[in-house]
Amino acid sequence: MFILRKMVCDQQLESNTILGDLYNVVSENNKKDWDHFMERWKTFEEDIYLFIVYRNGSEVMPLYKKQANYIMTSDGKTFCNLTYK
Repeated sequence: MFILRKMVCDQQLESNTILGDLYNVVSENNKKDWDHFMERWKTFEEDIYLFIVYRNGSEVMPLYKKQANYIMTSDGKTFCNLTYK
């Protein structure tokens, strides 16, 4: 089981979203999917750097540059650091 942990440090906000057993990361390198998802979040275009697709493709979540983003395992260990660099 994977969990997305998003942290906005300057606002002391943290959220955790259960992604399930499978998730996909969509970046600008995947032009077709990127453009499709970006249509929905066009007003935030400059702030988004990745999309997480989960729940068998039924859910999409943008990741923003001002956040620290981590994929965690169900036991709380960091699986992947997706923070914007």
